[in-house]
Amino acid sequence: MGLPEISVVFVLQDLEFGGTQRQTLELLRRLDRSQFTPELWILRDGGDFLQNVRTLGIPSHVLSSCLAVNPTSLLNLWRRLRRTRPDILIPMTVVPNIWCRLLGRLAGCPVILGTCRGGGSVKRQHEKRLWRLAHHHACNAEALCKGLAALGTPSHRLTLIENGIDVAQWDAGPRSDIGKRLLAVGRLHEDKDHETLLHAMALLPEHHADARLTIVGDGPLQHELQTTAGRLGLDDRVRFEPARHDLLPYYAQSTLLVHPSRREALPNSIMEGAAAGLPVIATDVGGVSRLVVEGKTGLLVEPGDAKELAQAICTLLDAPERAHDMGSQGKQHMQQHFSMDAMVQNYETLLHDLAAVLRS
Repeated sequence: MGLPEISVVFVLQDLEFGGTQRQTLELLRRLDRSQFTPELWILRDGGDFLQNVRTLGIPSHVLSSCLAVNPTSLLNLWRRLRRTRPDILIPMTVVPNIWCRLLGRLAGCPVILGTCRGGGSVKRQHEKRLWRLAHHHACNAEALCKGLAALGTPSHRLTLIENGIDVAQWDAGPRSDIGKRLLAVGRLHEDKDHETLLHAMALLPEHHADARLTIVGDGPLQHELQTTAGRLGLDDRVRFEPARHDLLPYYAQSTLLVHPSRREALPNSIMEGAAAGLPVIATDVGGVSRLVVEGKTGLLVEPGDAKELAQAICTLLDAPERAHDMGSQGKQHMQQHFSMDAMVQNYETLLHDLAAVLRS
């Protein structure tokens, strides 16, 4: 007779458009049900991926009907933790990583697997004070593991599990001549630094004045960025589109992906763009250099440098055959080094190891 199934609860703040949300749903969908009984808890209602959860049949519980995390969210989190006490509790975003550790410890959860998944997560999750409340930590970028280690987290309590992607899902098919179409995908937040990208667009020389940029995402800086685009005279060259879970049409109709972030871990939009066959221009921050091989699958630039970013854009627009070759090699790079199956297997191995300690 085999071991009983391991109950695992993943907790997200919301189901809004975002890489961690997408990765979490893929992981939940693919976990071996003969070994694990997974659930998803969401601290607040609404979000772009809510329909996906229902369609995929993932067992889920929304802990508040409000569109913001509030005392009701936390009270219901506490009640559910006390009632169910899952074998392994996994907070996946910043706010859950704070409250699941505090309330999970009080509720006597056997194993809390903390996660760090964003460029600023070590600071935002108050890891300096809270890392001890997680029994183990999973990070999606080496830089985050180093950040936790610098705070005193022992190496045996750290595991690196990089994001995965199903390349077949992002096959954009053959591209016709679609002109000079740039794409940026990401939340309109200061970390993503769309402002530098807008200034780079304004610096493009006259022979690239026909280049067009589409920015896909929502966030607090939307009005400010639209104002900046108007002030730079880019109203007819830059289009803002709301976040959506189906991004393939945008990748399919683009020439290259630009990712100008100041802080990152292992961004999903770069992985998706590369899997769709796009060359990528990105800032060399966090784990981005793991995804973009300089000169082979794209170009890396320094963060916050609009002039260097504009030069990189010109380099690829001036050499479409080279850009196309970079896109092809980028897809191969994703297939060889960042498969979704490998990510899921790594998580399953870690969860088994943690459960073995629990049962010993």
